[in-house]
Amino acid sequence: MWAQLSIWRVQDGRLPELAIGDTWDTRFEVILDGAEEVVSSTPLGIRVVADPLTPAGPTYEIVARMLPDDVIGHYLDAAEIVVAPSSYSTWPPDTVLRFRSELLGSESLFSEPPDPLIRSWRVRRLVIRYTKAIPDGYPRSWHPEPTDVRFREVDRMRMWEDATGPIGPGKMSPLDDGPRMSDYLLEVDPVV
Repeated sequence: MWAQLSIWRVQDGRLPELAIGDTWDTRFEVILDGAEEVVSSTPLGIRVVADPLTPAGPTYEIVARMLPDDVIGHYLDAAEIVVAPSSYSTWPPDTVLRFRSELLGSESLFSEPPDPLIRSWRVRRLVIRYTKAIPDGYPRSWHPEPTDVRFREVDRMRMWEDATGPIGPGKMSPLDDGPRMSDYLLEVDPVV
């Protein structure tokens, strides 16, 4: 399974620098843009629909049931994995949704009581994804060009060295082809 992790989450100290073989305790969030309600008898699950190391990225089709929780409000149960919506959701409990999203690594939002979505994952592979950055007309404002993506496999995170971008720590890209935005892609297995 592949997950995306924003470099800034590591830089601000909320998540540790990881290396291959490390255990990563995280929750996964998903973006529900384009989600559609399906009949409740639809089998729950998750499947990859885009090769992780292509411009489409590690995109999954997820069928999950929205469930309430006293600590975090609500979450989605996809049978093999539980995930949280990345933003406030108005879908009522027991609604079954189908949507496409990356799995976004995130720190726990709560310490007491513990976040029920935190799971332990073993890092198998670690890749930096460099997406071309295009100015969008406002000062110091850029957007990604998702069709121009490069990848670099690494053995461990180096949060300040790995960050690139037009407004990052000064370097544009190790690829010498203009400004790029960077994030991590981690291939992980559950720790049982």
